Formats: sequence, structure tokens, C-alpha cells
Amino acid sequence: MSKDQALIKIRKLLAMAEKNSGATENEMITAMAMAQTLMLRHRFSPNLVQDFRRIMRHHRHSVAY
Repeated sequence: MSKDQALIKIRKLLAMAEKNSGATENEMITAMAMAQTLMLRHRFSPNLVQDFRRIMRHHRHSVAY
């Protein structure tokens, strides 16, 4: 997978991880984990990782357990 393809996939996964995406809680958690794995594997910039962490924090505070 090229870096461009990985970035597209990461963006789709992060969109799925958003609260109002229509995904189940488990799907959202899985999407976030997969996005993080791709980010690390393809060594994306800290800005992208920072965006991921922001979404993670938002997600943790918005999902009722």
C-alpha cells in the first residue's frame, strides 16, 4: 500500500470512528486502532497523529459505557 493509499484509508477509518458515523461502538474502537496502526506503519507526521489523539479524547468523553 502506498503512502497516499494509506492516508486515504486512515481518513476513512477516522471518519468511521467519529461519534455520528453510524458505526457501532466496537466498530469505532476497531477503526481507531486500525488507523493508529497504519499511521505508525507509514510513519505519518506528528500532526496526523495529533489529530488522531484529539479524536480519541473526544471519543472517550462522548461514548457512554
